Amino acid sequence: MIGFLREIINIFKPHVTVDFRKHNGTSSKARGIPAYIGDVDQCAECRKCKTICPTHCIEIQTNAISFDYGACLQCSLCVEVCEKEFISESGFVDVYSARREDLKIEYNSEGIFNTKEYESPAMETLRQETIFELVHKNGFNFREICAGSNTGVEWEIGASYNNVFDMESIGVRVVASPKHADILLVSGPISENMHHGMNVAWNTMADPKAIIAMGTEAVSGGLWRHGVFPETPKFWIAGDPPRPDVMVRAFLTFMGRRDFDFKVKWLEFIKKGK
Repeated sequence: MIGFLREIINIFKPHVTVDFRKHNGTSSKARGIPAYIGDVDQCAECRKCKTICPTHCIEIQTNAISFDYGACLQCSLCVEVCEKEFISESGFVDVYSARREDLKIEYNSEGIFNTKEYESPAMETLRQETIFELVHKNGFNFREICAGSNTGVEWEIGASYNNVFDMESIGVRVVASPKHADILLVSGPISENMHHGMNVAWNTMADPKAIIAMGTEAVSGGLWRHGVFPETPKFWIAGDPPRPDVMVRAFLTFMGRRDFDFKVKWLEFIKKGK
C-alpha cells in the first residue's frame, strides 16, 4: 500500500531527466577544454603549457598555437602554468565530431583560429553513409569494446542509462553480442592484447555498421600509443571520460537529430567570451 502511494505521489513530481535540447554544451562546474585568448608571439618564448601537457596536445609555432582537443584530458595543467593568463578553463564539454581533424584548433595572433580553411560541416559527409540512414530512423544498438581503457568510459556509459540521462529513450541500446550491434563503440587506446578481439567483434557485425571512438584514449591514444582501428571511426567523442550527458548529445548529433558542429560552436563561444 505504501509503495502504491509513493507511485501516486511520483506522478505529480517534476521529472528529473535532463532536457538535452536546451543544453549549449557548457557546464559551469566543469573545467572543459582550455580556451586560448592571448599573444602568440609571447607564447613562442614561453612554451610552459606545451611542456606540461601530459598528452602533448599543444603545438606552438612562430605565429600560431594549436590545441588538439581530441587528445586533451581537460586537466587544466596548461591553465595553471600560464602566467600571462592567456589560457583559461572554458567549461565547454561537448567535444565531438564526425571528422577527426575538426577537433584540432589553431589560433592566430588575435586569439581566434583561422577560419579560411574551414570545410563544409562534418555531418554532411556522414549523411551520405548507409549507416546514417539506419541510425537516423531507428536509433542503434552498440557493442562496447574496452580496448585497454581505464574503465572511466564504461562507468559513464552505465550512468547514462539512469533516470537522469535515460539514454535508451533516444533509441540507443547496448547489446551483449556484436552480432546484434550496428555500432562498435571503442574505448581505450587499442592495446596490443585487445587488437585481435576488437577485429573479431568487427568482422562478426552485419552491414551496415560503423565504429565510434569514445573517450580521449580512443580518439588519440591519450597517454598511450594509439593502436589501429579495423576501420576509420565515423564519429569521434573526446573527454576522459565523456560525461553521460555529453554521450547522449553526441549520439543525438550522430543520428542527425541535433544540429551541432564543434568548430562552429567553439568559434561562437570564443568570440562571445573575447
